[in-house]
Amino acid sequence: MINIQHLSVKIGTTHAVRDISLTIDEGEIHGLIGESGCGKSVTGAALLGLLPDQAVVAAEAMTLDGHAVLGAEAQLRGKRIALISQDPAAALNPVLSIARQMDDVLRCHHRTFKKSQRRAAASDLLTDVGLPDPDNILRSYPHQLSGGMQQRVVIALALATGADFLIADEPTTALDASIEAQVLSLLKTLVQERGLTILMITHDMSVIERCCGNVSVVYAGVLVENGPTEQVLGAPQHPYTKALLGALPGVVKKGQPLQTLPGSIPPAHKAFTHCIFADRCEAAAPVCLQQPPPWRQIEHQSARCQFAGSPADD
Repeated sequence: MINIQHLSVKIGTTHAVRDISLTIDEGEIHGLIGESGCGKSVTGAALLGLLPDQAVVAAEAMTLDGHAVLGAEAQLRGKRIALISQDPAAALNPVLSIARQMDDVLRCHHRTFKKSQRRAAASDLLTDVGLPDPDNILRSYPHQLSGGMQQRVVIALALATGADFLIADEPTTALDASIEAQVLSLLKTLVQERGLTILMITHDMSVIERCCGNVSVVYAGVLVENGPTEQVLGAPQHPYTKALLGALPGVVKKGQPLQTLPGSIPPAHKAFTHCIFADRCEAAAPVCLQQPPPWRQIEHQSARCQFAGSPADD
């Protein structure tokens, strides 16, 4: 459904995205993971056409169902592609009722609907996302709802557009653990029942594990590993992915320090002709500082590393 090949985004002298390629099948939840500032949200914004005017976007391909996205973002946004933001309180207008906000979206994307049809559709959508007493929710304002309820309203607004590809940008960041689980379960149910496709942007490995069939790992704007979630989390091939997993609290014994990475993320303005992770990698060899790493394939999993795979591949 989605095909992105060698996407780069530069804003002034900042390499917000250096080289990201994604293929996302229809009906899947695809995870995009990496630490803050690695280019995850910028990738989503590029698909939506919501980057600053000064951003320079380049890609060998960026298509939705085989049709070019670059240059057509405004036509696709809301019709085929919609956003679930990470901060529902900021995404909702505080001075408008939920009914008004739902009606605005439905009126924009379903112009033939009469007012009564829009009201009924809004009520049905709130029910579909698991909100009890939708009539009371419609009369409410955002501040009268809990964080979990606000996020469900944001999901309902995305569904109201009629889009079939959703970009979920850290949709559970502001929620506690129990509500996070409910929202992730809801998204999985919507994929199954409505045939939606979701790009799940997150920095949380547990979110990837619980709901994503495939995952792509990004470091400093560069895609470094991708493949089925079970393979990537069970047998990571890139040292950055291994470091992310090694830093999880459950990996070390109680009382032991968590694994950390030496050094820091490279400056966003710096250009690279070698492995972007080499300066922080304990396994780096001279070749890593001399040329870009190749992509190595390990079954259905691939990693951008000289030493990914079996020793025979080194």
